[in-house]
Amino acid sequence: TSRDTLHTVRLGYSPVPVAKAERDSAIERTRKALERYPVVDADYSLVPVTQPIFQRLDVDDRAQLWARRTPATGTPPIFDVYDGNGRQVATVTTILRLSSYLPIYFRGEYAYGVVQDADDVPYVVRARIVRNAR
Repeated sequence: TSRDTLHTVRLGYSPVPVAKAERDSAIERTRKALERYPVVDADYSLVPVTQPIFQRLDVDDRAQLWARRTPATGTPPIFDVYDGNGRQVATVTTILRLSSYLPIYFRGEYAYGVVQDADDVPYVVRARIVRNAR
């Protein structure tokens, strides 16, 4: 079929602003990268002033979507978990600083991901998923 959207999830959310210094730094890095291509005319007004609602999306072995929210600075990672019908079934928090640039694998009662220590050394971790009884 020509339809590619299976579900739409709607939720309330407060936008997380992009710090001015972070936005300016991204624009400057882009300007420097584009100096090699003088025919490219970038529209920097299109650089967002707010973070995306989710940092990444992963799917577990139960076909549930784990949507990692973009956190406010200094807050722990939060995942919204949705079932195959698009209904939110859980909100999960963790103290682990899982990399938002690498996939997280959710298998059975465990999540597997990458964390970095204070020296930026990466480590693969296995974390047990604790499910509260309803």
